[in-house]
Amino acid sequence: VLGSGRAAILPYTVPIPGISQAAIVVLLLMSVFVALGSIPCANLTDPVLGPLSCLAIKSGLVLVANVNERQDCVAGQSGCPQEGAFTYNTEVAFSPNGTLIAVYRKEHPWFTKTYNTPVNQSIVTFKTDFGVEFGLLICNDIRFDHPKNALVAAGVRHFPYSVAMSLSLMQWFFIERWASNAGVVVISANSGYD
Repeated sequence: VLGSGRAAILPYTVPIPGISQAAIVVLLLMSVFVALGSIPCANLTDPVLGPLSCLAIKSGLVLVANVNERQDCVAGQSGCPQEGAFTYNTEVAFSPNGTLIAVYRKEHPWFTKTYNTPVNQSIVTFKTDFGVEFGLLICNDIRFDHPKNALVAAGVRHFPYSVAMSLSLMQWFFIERWASNAGVVVISANSGYD
């Protein structure tokens, strides 16, 4: 499905607060409001963010998850794709009380026919109640200078890292070498093939 294009992925997407969007986004079809700083668990009609928020509450942990985001638009206007939606590979983070605390759109999508590249995105970080600041990047982003070097320059030293690829020994070496050279911790979850 991922390499098939935007139309194939749309049924598996959910609107969420975006980096360049207003803080409140209407989840179309369900009329649910989700905003940065909100607790989606309070409204379980949200099929993705609600259960993730509840899981963060139930576990009492910070939860970082990768989701397929949809930003509805009018086809043909302002670069809107013919399917009437921008799609993003997006990382969300929830605090232990279920609050949505960060949203990051992958800057370097692998499946460019499926996912859009965000415009003018700043680095995205969140600070936990135990005093650690985390920086968000996703999969292929680690191969590029931005956002990883900008995050390190901003003092970020901890990175939850969602990845979905078959990682060869050389690719793991690259990640470990960058982490060692930059003095950072990479906490990785791979849904790939190894």
